[in-house]
Amino acid sequence: MKNLTYLNIDWNKISEKSKIILSGMKHLKILAASGSEIDKFSRLDQLTELNVNWNRLKDEDVKSIGNLKNLTLLELSGNEISKNSMKFISQLSELTKLSVGLNSIENEGINSIINLSKLTCLNIINANITSEGVKLIGKLSNLTILDISGNLIGAEGGQYIGELNNLKILVASDNELGVFGAKSIGEMNQLTSLCLIGNSIGNEGAKYISQLTQLTDLDLGRNEIGNEGFKLLTKLEKLTNLDMVSNNISDLSSIGQLGLLNCLDVRKNKIEDTGIRNICQLGGLNALRLCGNPITSEGAKILSEMVQLTNLSISETHIDDEGAKFIAQLTTLKYLDISTKRITANGVKFICQLSKLISLDINWNNIGDEGVLYISRMQQLETLNAVYCNIGLEGAKLLSEMEQLTVLDVKIKRIPGEGIQLLENIARFKSLVV
Repeated sequence: MKNLTYLNIDWNKISEKSKIILSGMKHLKILAASGSEIDKFSRLDQLTELNVNWNRLKDEDVKSIGNLKNLTLLELSGNEISKNSMKFISQLSELTKLSVGLNSIENEGINSIINLSKLTCLNIINANITSEGVKLIGKLSNLTILDISGNLIGAEGGQYIGELNNLKILVASDNELGVFGAKSIGEMNQLTSLCLIGNSIGNEGAKYISQLTQLTDLDLGRNEIGNEGFKLLTKLEKLTNLDMVSNNISDLSSIGQLGLLNCLDVRKNKIEDTGIRNICQLGGLNALRLCGNPITSEGAKILSEMVQLTNLSISETHIDDEGAKFIAQLTTLKYLDISTKRITANGVKFICQLSKLISLDINWNNIGDEGVLYISRMQQLETLNAVYCNIGLEGAKLLSEMEQLTVLDVKIKRIPGEGIQLLENIARFKSLVV
């Protein structure tokens, strides 16, 4: 083991003896040790990549990391470090990727690392950064990827972000950017991926974002975009992934312009069955999320025309057993979420015909043991989430016999102790909730 160059011990609690062994691995180049409670690194001086997220590290622990001069990648998110740690990190002149989110870094901490001229990727989410901190980040001129979500940088911070001329990927969710912040970001013509969830940019902000013609990935969830703003965004013809969750959208008549889309998320809007007809124009769409829209089984009938879909989420809709019959015509589906509270064993009878399905979410449907009988015939199914589906002992026995099933969630009160014990004793499950 002393000659190992790569080691992944994520989420394994490491004993003191193991820590001593680890410190002797002097040839180690890459160490992934998130959640492992490792706090000593000084002897691992050949490391080029270190991932120690969620390790309860404190400032004094980071001091030894500052001596690892060969590091190009360092991930320290979710620890207990402060701005004081950043002076140690500033010694790592070869760093190209740094993640220190979910720590109290503050503006002063950012000031400590502006000398890291090789940084191309920075994650600093929820780190108590204001617009002044973003102004300092602007000195890291080689950044191509920045995630600064959850820092409340405001419109002024958006203006400073706009000065990062090499940035290609920007994630700045929940920052109170507003319309004026969107205006500044709308001038970053080089951006290819943008996520601005929860910034209240509205339809006017959408107008500025619609100028970013190089975008391939866009997430504007929770921004009060509305129909007018959505229509403007459909001019972004290079988009392959679009997320518009909770934006009060009902009119999708212009969506046909997005001919390159392969993933569309329009959960929690006001899309009705007629909107599904518009979505059907997207012949390259593989993944579609429609949860929380007033779609009926008539909409499911229209959906059945999208035979190329591999991933479909229609939970919290009005689709019932009749609709399940139409969904069963989507024979290429691999992932399906049909947690609608309207499916019974009769609907499951149709769903079980999907021979390529490997993951099924059917929560909150009264399918009972009869429904599980149909599901048990799906020999390819690997993941099943069937929370509160009125499953009893017979259903538990059937589930225990599904040898290919590795992830199971059937959290309910009806399965007696015998059935729970039966499932808990099965070693093959990677994840089990009963």
